[in-house]
Amino acid sequence: MTRYRKIVSDFRYPPVRLRSLLHSSPQYGANERGVDRHDEENPRYIRITDIDRNGQLIPGLGVAAERADPRYSIHPNDLLIARSGNTVGKSLFIDAEENAIFAGYLIRFRIDPERIQPRFVFIYAQLPIYWKWIEATRRLTGQPNVNAEEYGRLELPKPPPDVQAVVVGQYDAALASYKAKMERADALLASIDDYLLAELGIALPPKPENTIDKRMFRTKVSDLGGWRFDARVHQYDFHLHSATYGNTKLGTICAINPKTVFRGLTDTDDVSFVPMDAISDRLGIIEKPDTRVLAENVGYTSFREGDLLWAKITPCMENGKSAVAEGLHKGFGYGSTEYHVLRSPDGSLDMGYLHALLRMKRVRKAAVRFFTGSSGHQRVDADFLRTLELPVPPLEKQKALAAEARERVAKAINLEKEANAELEKAKQEIEAILLGEAV
Repeated sequence: MTRYRKIVSDFRYPPVRLRSLLHSSPQYGANERGVDRHDEENPRYIRITDIDRNGQLIPGLGVAAERADPRYSIHPNDLLIARSGNTVGKSLFIDAEENAIFAGYLIRFRIDPERIQPRFVFIYAQLPIYWKWIEATRRLTGQPNVNAEEYGRLELPKPPPDVQAVVVGQYDAALASYKAKMERADALLASIDDYLLAELGIALPPKPENTIDKRMFRTKVSDLGGWRFDARVHQYDFHLHSATYGNTKLGTICAINPKTVFRGLTDTDDVSFVPMDAISDRLGIIEKPDTRVLAENVGYTSFREGDLLWAKITPCMENGKSAVAEGLHKGFGYGSTEYHVLRSPDGSLDMGYLHALLRMKRVRKAAVRFFTGSSGHQRVDADFLRTLELPVPPLEKQKALAAEARERVAKAINLEKEANAELEKAKQEIEAILLGEAV
């Protein structure tokens, strides 16, 4: 906090407290359970997880609240700030009418546009100096936390309106460029599914309608014997049948959750450690590899170089958390118990090719039928993988398809890096303006 106060003293413009810029008291959000949201007529229930790291609302329908209390309806110029957990300090600015309410781990601050440009306050909450204040203020006992009263004491510079306008314009221009590059990256990633389907000659069946008529079906008693009896598994068949190449069940050509023997290593050797949050659900790669000694591998999932790690728990599976384990320290690793591990016993199945297939959105949607367990902790049974039929083209064709998929991911990663670098540069330039280091 002493360091932050030194920064405040260096502001080029006079500091003001956040509470002096509000036209009403801060408000904590609703404490409601999230439920499925089927259309935009139903108010969206905005939670911390709906806000990305740059303070943008994640696209999509999101979820609805079990009860949409109008007291928590959001309005233009609202600033929502996370108050608890590892995302404390994350914020979202509401600049237009939204059919939504906000959740209890968010605090609403209603900025008075007569006192300051509301978006300027949001932009300040994206700058490195703001995050230094969060670091100094949050309580670290239990969950990190900053309450409404503490946020009200946040000191920020209040430049004249023309400078506020410059800051907002500069940031929004950088944000627009960021969004454009991220959209291009998203398009590249989304194109992989269609590319694979076309190259493999796969025509997916239409999605089954969610009607009473479609939910009623018959099946043979013989089809129920020896494995899953639950109705949703047998409601319809989903397979990746190719008209060009031979098709086979994955379980006949791939080892699923095989035993891993750490040959040549001792308990004191370091190997790779891959927890669930180390895998990017967006990119399907291990982004944050770590190492741990082998002796700590108690109750974890073990794997070796070249294995495919595929998240089986909700919502990680639906979000696409999976990756080929490449570049492992000493060729081995261990990590979350919530992975299915897939391995080619004889090398006839390229794991990059298999990874691209299993990351398809329709595949992940079909896997939901094989959930077991209680709500919130449901997992995809390995039977889904064993019984999934897919094409097995010659190995060279598999490798070529995998290489193209990797190339599109690599281009998306580069676009993402460029977008993030441009936005970070804009933040630094704005911070320099506020600190008097630039005009």
